[in-house]
Amino acid sequence: MRYKGQVDESSIEKFWNIFCCNRDKYVIHKPPFSQEGHKMKAARVCYALENPGSGDKTKKKLTIEDFKAHLYGQYGVAVEPLRDARKDGRRVSNVCYYGIIDIDVYGVDFIPLVKKMYSFGLKFVAVRSKSGGLHIYFVMSEATPAKAVRQSLKLVVEKFGLDAIYSAKGASKVEIFPMHDTETPGSDGKCVFLPYFDVAGTGTQNYVYGTDGSVVNFMDALTVIEQNYTSTKEIDEAVSQLPYSDAPYCIQAVALTGALGENEGRNKFLFHSCVYLKRKFGAQSEWYDELLKLDSMLASPLQDENPQELEDTYRSAMSKNWSFSCRQEPMCSYCNKEICAKRKFSGVVKRTKENDNTGADFLGPISRVMARVPYYLWEIAPPGKAAKEVRFDSIGELANQSVVQQRCWDQLGWAPLPIKPGLWVETVNTCMEGIENRQIEITAESDTSELSELHSLIVGYLTHGQVQNGARYMVNVGQVYFEDGVFYFTTEGVKQFLRVQKFNLGRTNLREELLKYGCRDSELTYTTPSGRISTIKCWAKDTDSELEQKKTYFDDVLTQDAERAKELNLPDKDTETLEDWDEENSRF
Repeated sequence: MRYKGQVDESSIEKFWNIFCCNRDKYVIHKPPFSQEGHKMKAARVCYALENPGSGDKTKKKLTIEDFKAHLYGQYGVAVEPLRDARKDGRRVSNVCYYGIIDIDVYGVDFIPLVKKMYSFGLKFVAVRSKSGGLHIYFVMSEATPAKAVRQSLKLVVEKFGLDAIYSAKGASKVEIFPMHDTETPGSDGKCVFLPYFDVAGTGTQNYVYGTDGSVVNFMDALTVIEQNYTSTKEIDEAVSQLPYSDAPYCIQAVALTGALGENEGRNKFLFHSCVYLKRKFGAQSEWYDELLKLDSMLASPLQDENPQELEDTYRSAMSKNWSFSCRQEPMCSYCNKEICAKRKFSGVVKRTKENDNTGADFLGPISRVMARVPYYLWEIAPPGKAAKEVRFDSIGELANQSVVQQRCWDQLGWAPLPIKPGLWVETVNTCMEGIENRQIEITAESDTSELSELHSLIVGYLTHGQVQNGARYMVNVGQVYFEDGVFYFTTEGVKQFLRVQKFNLGRTNLREELLKYGCRDSELTYTTPSGRISTIKCWAKDTDSELEQKKTYFDDVLTQDAERAKELNLPDKDTETLEDWDEENSRF
């Protein structure tokens, strides 16, 4: 929508004074503007010159007349907030009169966020950008070092989780202006398009939002801005008093922004929040009202739709000592482990007296990956670095500090220092706590462990290494015999198949793996052409759903091959007879 408003000389001067900026670093946006995707693009972006058309490239200084041209739609002006100023009778550099949080996403309803931020005592002015994003202006009551302004605005972005909420393909769509603490000589600056372009002409699309989402007219907006002058001290104080600062980072970010409606992981988030509330208020305390309060901060509170379900979530959390669900959505999308590690009630295992001597910034939770043979992922943060998951193939490896050091050297380029065995056991116990809630299920298709590969190869061997009924003797030469729902084969047959597949058993005990798979010792008897009864010691494996599925597939393939062979008058490769075999293998 467009808003057209009144502009007079006094309001232009007030506008000039509020958005005072670097007069040497600015950009002119020449109309007409056109829509390119979500962005509004000017026909030309350029610098204003002292003598246009003369060949002189000297830029003219920005004046109040340029701001007037902006308001009347003659051309748009984008300005650099970082500037010099006079303060206490002296000239100071690298200051600004306002900082901006620029959220560069479109098609989003920003009003709930604006309302939330106002409700927590922050003073700011929300402006719709010309392309439909959001510029959050924090206008200072006096010239303030840009470094201090940027630090305060970074705290706001961090606490409200704006980087996590407004991102695309893992990249944040949030920027802070000024973009630098200090000015770079000779640079053109980093400029932001001013509000209320063309308000006195055909109408503006980048206006100030009211707290109810309405358009604030130009004259009133100037008054609103002046009433919301602030300082870095006020910003920092408001941020320090935000609720849930002791909670896992994801809980605070979701609560402050009012994220999560129906079908957006709300139930999982509330259960995750119950774990925090239970740890904070104690298992014996009644903290249901606190859960109601947190739920009410969501975009679509569960208590408004299904109060019984919310109460059931509370009862379930009270029934057992649960761990945080950090690896699940929506918590993953709002996660910041470095910040979370500093919180009192954190999902990250922090450095303690027991693990402090390891030299790690923290030793985090251990998760179990439910592969055919389970393995473990341990979140470990080397000093001064982000946490990464280190893989361990067994509980035995976790118990052995030397092995843990080797894995960390290999995967992190750093290893924890050894500590006393008793303290090491305590540390691993702490990190294993609640592992039943950190079990990562994976499909057979995505299981890439060596033993999973061995299992797949054995299944393949049994289902397409078969011979016809009556040819039991072929088991002796590495093939598989199937009868009455049972597969028969020899150890040497499996090994021969694995060699062909170039699978190295290494230290794997094949007999143990076959027993785990459900194979058993057995034997087959058959009668030779000369009438002698012969016995073959072998393995037997009862069929199961996986084998039946594979067997059906390969039977279909063999049938198709046989039909194709008949069409081409080729001999059937499975027509070998007992006489043929006995003649060729007369020494048997």
